[in-house]
Amino acid sequence: MGESKMFSNGRTVLLAVVILVTGFVLSGSANADGLSHMTREPDSSARSHRLPHRNSSLVWQTSKEDAVSLAKAQGKKILLVAERSTATYTRNTLCETNSPKIKCLIEQNFIPWFHDIDSGTDHYAYSSGLETFYLPLICCIDPDDSDNYLDRSTGSQTPDEFYSRLQNIAGADCLTVNISGYVRDSQESGIPDVMLSFSGGLARTDSSGHYEYDVISGWSGTVKPYKIGYTFSPEILSYSNCASAQNSQDYIADLSDPDADYIFEIYHTGRVAELLMPSQEFEDWNNGAFSDDTKRRKISKFLYTRFKDDFDFIFLISNNEELPDGLDYHGRCITVRNDVEGIGYSLYDYTEPGGSSGSLRSIIHMPYRTGLDNGPSLHELLHTWANSIVETSMQSHWGFSSGGGQLGGFAPDTLIHLGNGVYQANNGKANSSGFGEFANGGNSIPYSDIELYLMGMIDKSQVQPLQVAVNPEWVEYGKFSADSFLTYTMDDIIQEHGERTPSSEDSQKRFKGLAVAMTPTPLTEQEWAEVDEDVEWFSREGDDSSDSFYNFWEATRGIAAIEMDRLSDSLIAVTTLSPVISVSRESLSFGKIMVGSSESETLTIGNSGNVSLEIGMLSITGTDTSGFEIENDACSGLTIAPSETCTFDVKGSPASEGEKNALLEIPSDDPDTLTVPLVMVGISDLTSLGLRGVVLALQVCAGISGTGVTFDAGVSGDGKIGLEEAIYILQDVAGLRD
Repeated sequence: MGESKMFSNGRTVLLAVVILVTGFVLSGSANADGLSHMTREPDSSARSHRLPHRNSSLVWQTSKEDAVSLAKAQGKKILLVAERSTATYTRNTLCETNSPKIKCLIEQNFIPWFHDIDSGTDHYAYSSGLETFYLPLICCIDPDDSDNYLDRSTGSQTPDEFYSRLQNIAGADCLTVNISGYVRDSQESGIPDVMLSFSGGLARTDSSGHYEYDVISGWSGTVKPYKIGYTFSPEILSYSNCASAQNSQDYIADLSDPDADYIFEIYHTGRVAELLMPSQEFEDWNNGAFSDDTKRRKISKFLYTRFKDDFDFIFLISNNEELPDGLDYHGRCITVRNDVEGIGYSLYDYTEPGGSSGSLRSIIHMPYRTGLDNGPSLHELLHTWANSIVETSMQSHWGFSSGGGQLGGFAPDTLIHLGNGVYQANNGKANSSGFGEFANGGNSIPYSDIELYLMGMIDKSQVQPLQVAVNPEWVEYGKFSADSFLTYTMDDIIQEHGERTPSSEDSQKRFKGLAVAMTPTPLTEQEWAEVDEDVEWFSREGDDSSDSFYNFWEATRGIAAIEMDRLSDSLIAVTTLSPVISVSRESLSFGKIMVGSSESETLTIGNSGNVSLEIGMLSITGTDTSGFEIENDACSGLTIAPSETCTFDVKGSPASEGEKNALLEIPSDDPDTLTVPLVMVGISDLTSLGLRGVVLALQVCAGISGTGVTFDAGVSGDGKIGLEEAIYILQDVAGLRD
């Protein structure tokens, strides 16, 4: 049930650890794209400002009092989940999406209550007797005896174990309906590993292409199949109030693009794009693929086949609940362009290898879903401009200095000399007792003056001198020793690096960002909504409704904004790469032809598509195939480039009287097989030639047709049409003969 954390009972205090997590950075080292920065997890005690996510389908109470009151009023039990706010697996995955039956039991029989163990002590009553235990702590509670529990567990458990436990307490089951079917290709072969996204969960086809999924009786929703390189018919199936099993819910899969790498979609709000990628590639990203120029650029170049070059920042957000095991950063920024002078960075532009034409500034990787919300998104953005103006104890960060912002350091007015070379300082937050060398608690602190100056938000006159400790060492959290301090005034900094150009008056204040959720499985509706909510919050121009966290607008004191919506405005009209076959005649009618004679018509095949067209073997099918023949075939087996053509002839030769019909089939790799209806009428009575006979006679008279215009039976019986026969025909048509 997610990653378990060992936790010490608050009353026995067997384990008390204060973690000074302010960021670890590899920064200032050159790579192919400019500067690279990566940051460890910010202060976990201030990670989340919205618990639980507002988009959760279950309404989680956040106080014991409210949970007890509602449970009594509705005649239900209480389900307590006690864990850290950053661990969302139990609430958001196990109780919401992993098993509809679990969610059903909770909705019908329990009031769900989430308790953040870092923010309160209400869990003490239910952890009694446990000295150390693994999170989460899950208890079922009778509201009439709310200081005790009906049962409890600590640590991981499977969905089946969890459901059985809830069922025992509830004394009820949850009725489900099975939806099943096959996904096959046009040859009736099953397609394995197709993911089917149900509203609220996922199913996957087995080796035979079969899938099944249980939904709650009365369920309404949609199902959409996904597999990279394939399109499906139907694209989506909708259900309403399912009360009985839905079998034979089948799909036809078409391998439309065997070379496809990704499936790309935009959420209906227009704020988030989904990039569905192969599982192995996603795992590579969990193991540090962001550092690989080739793999990172593969993603960005793909994105620029879908989007215009509109964005200053690309945020790649991995669809993970928590930081993947073994990954040594919680956020990383790689800058690809710098056009600002006076901030300690050289001018460079490495945008072209990644697909940008010069607009992109930085690519930022958030290896778990809440990174944009909780941080270190503000921190990583700042690395586009800072810190390369002064050398500190921690490269590219403020270290033991009065930088005092997103890159660590203490607030300038908090430094106190305790004597004997020992100092105390904090980051300026309310009730803070210390600071970090790398960061100061995710998005829980705004940008400092020196940071805003480097970003181009404020003038140099608004920045206090920067104090940097010499040979600093920690004594304890918030206290450190130092030999002395170096003081850098803004004049000192400008003398070394030059004036910031453009200045705060002329600098860019409005930015545009692209948020892309990378995932090996289609995002569930809850995951979509979670990322979308975070993007909206982070980019909101105004009060972010949080007392402890800052979005970008607030962090810049309302001076700057980052637009992260209306992605459809930046979409490129994606051109479908496909051949389009055309033929010069939609149907071919030869009219009347004397039995034993023949006529030919030339047809032209063209390719109006944007890739080469592969032509198969032309053929004639139908009831009267013997009367038609393909001649001078310059098309069969030919590859026709876009806008190019080829030609062939079709000859009609009736062997008997009457209408003759056939089909000319032109196979190709255009999905639509082209067919041309062929028709002619065989005749043996010369007087029935009508106008055609007249025209033919006139041609003969004029000597146009030359020799070879013969018929089995002519007027004179010699099998040829000469002047005498032509005159006879004209007289017959004119009614001058009996």
